[in-house]
Amino acid sequence: MKLRLVILAAICAAALTVPAAARADTGPVYYVALGDSLAAGAQPARSGELNGLHAANGTNRGYVDDLYAAERAKVPNLQLRNFGCGGETTQTMINGGTFFDTRCGYKASSQLDQAVAFLRAHRGQIAFITIDIGAGDLISGGGVPAIAAGLPVILDRLRDAAGPDVPIAGMNYYDPFLAPSGSRPTT
Repeated sequence: MKLRLVILAAICAAALTVPAAARADTGPVYYVALGDSLAAGAQPARSGELNGLHAANGTNRGYVDDLYAAERAKVPNLQLRNFGCGGETTQTMINGGTFFDTRCGYKASSQLDQAVAFLRAHRGQIAFITIDIGAGDLISGGGVPAIAAGLPVILDRLRDAAGPDVPIAGMNYYDPFLAPSGSRPTT
């Protein structure tokens, strides 16, 4: 956990610079996270299954939570708004629903619509945005073409809603089967 936090903090420190306005104690500023089960905080259980995958709020043990804790130490007025939901694909993030038919409780029709509404309502108060999306596209059969079609739409809408100066960092994927395999006996 500590190694993951150190690596993540180093990467994000290089990629994200919290705007000076966010450092002043002038009211809340927000870290906005979007994505699939990784953003929601899904974690491998001892059985190899993922905890939090089907939970609307996931867990509080994912990379979003680690990054928030590290950045909150620097920006006391930083607040987290995590829209992550297990089972998202690029298309369900845009259009609603999820690959695993999970229920994430968005008032708007999709995760992206809900995040865009939040960004517009808090324009000038957004410190940074993170996003992870694409694993569901690979699992659902849409693959790389679906990611290539959907990701630009998602990023354009986020940029338009957040403004030109808000950092947006995307995360790539690790091997999701590696962590659970470490807890299984080898033959």
